Amino acid sequence: MIKPRKIVLWVVLSIILVGLVFGITWLGVNWKKLQSKSNLYTHEEYMEYGDDRYQAGLQQGESYRVLLTDCQRKLSQVESEKSKLVIQVNTLKAKGDADAELISQYEAQIANFEQQRTELNNQIVRLQALLQAYEEIEMTMSKVEFYDGDIIVGCYYSKEGETLKLTEYVPKKKYHSFDGWVTADGTVVTSQTIVESNLTLTPSFSWQAGIYDAQTDGLVMSWEDMISNDIIQIQDNEVLRGDGYYNEYIDQNKELTICVSSDVKTIKGFSFNWNFSKYGNKAKVKKVIMTDSVEILSDSAFSGMEFLEEIELSKNIKTIGIYAFANCSKLVSIDLPEGLTSLGRFALTKCSMLKRLVLPSSLKTVGELGVGLKELEVLIFKEGIETIKGLVLGTDNEAEKLRYIYVASTITSITGQIYRPHDVIQKIDFYFGWTTMPDWVNQYTFTAYDANYETHLGVTYEEFLQIVND
Repeated sequence: MIKPRKIVLWVVLSIILVGLVFGITWLGVNWKKLQSKSNLYTHEEYMEYGDDRYQAGLQQGESYRVLLTDCQRKLSQVESEKSKLVIQVNTLKAKGDADAELISQYEAQIANFEQQRTELNNQIVRLQALLQAYEEIEMTMSKVEFYDGDIIVGCYYSKEGETLKLTEYVPKKKYHSFDGWVTADGTVVTSQTIVESNLTLTPSFSWQAGIYDAQTDGLVMSWEDMISNDIIQIQDNEVLRGDGYYNEYIDQNKELTICVSSDVKTIKGFSFNWNFSKYGNKAKVKKVIMTDSVEILSDSAFSGMEFLEEIELSKNIKTIGIYAFANCSKLVSIDLPEGLTSLGRFALTKCSMLKRLVLPSSLKTVGELGVGLKELEVLIFKEGIETIKGLVLGTDNEAEKLRYIYVASTITSITGQIYRPHDVIQKIDFYFGWTTMPDWVNQYTFTAYDANYETHLGVTYEEFLQIVND
């Protein structure tokens, strides 16, 4: 029959054995991570093994110093106590009537002190060796950290004189390309950089012009790829992004045509708002072709396309947002289609090369078209338009070549002025569809400052075109 004491002993031994097996297995899996000081860690590994392990190592080194000092102190105490007992034993033995039992107790204590002394000496040797190893690590290893914003995305420990190990992590920034890693003073590092001290590295970016997905902000086609083609197709949810700088002095040789795909219904705001000063001497967009699927041009859709000369609008456009064509300074003509019901304020601001502008009959209300239409010669409000409000063409000679204006008979209200020519000497001919001038019209309804103009009543749109074309 097995005694209960033996059963308990076997259970304890089994638990100890299982613990040893588990510990050895864990060390086998994690040994490299725990021991290697030159691995490049992922963010997750860094958080688990990186800085914590490094700091733990430093703390362990310090604890070794404390333990070494404590062992040396205990050794000194043990040797002192042992010496005292040895003296007492020798004194007792020198007497003729020595107490043999007491001497035996002292000698047992001396043997115990000797055992403690041996153990302490062994611990001191081991601690000195461990402490020396950690001091070598502290002296010869450099900590290298990679940051993306406030997040550490990589960390490792480099030996003295080793070249830098770059993390495979690639930082991302909206509308930018990643150029590489830099130090705190902006020095660019590479895989050839020698690590001489602790390094904290952050990403360096540069603007990446090109075609982007408007929903994900992902780059669809880089500017470099764009200029290798003559015609660029823009799909739905794709927009063009430039570098955000103005430069009207680029002498670019390559000419691009942008084609809007048939699946596009809305051209989003700032889709074509770009300048490429940093990509000088490469390309310019001179023409945009739009399929009839497009119904909406959002605010500033084509704003800033300073090389644009020609645009083919969708026949089904219903809405054009504010500043949609602002600063398209080389745009010579634009055909606003019938069916357009809303034309945003200042949509044509500084389209300084436009010579003729026809406002379609579907546009019931016309407001402020913009300023800076310096080459505009002919302005037409077609039959069907009902209201003119605001200062349509700006002030102070900004349409100094304006010569002909046609006002349809359907217009029943003008709450601003069509044009306010200040000190303009050229004569402007107004042609009206009305056979008689409405009662609400006065000398300042159409222009101001006693402008030099002449009115012609009862003129049809067709007759006006014949006059202008002749």
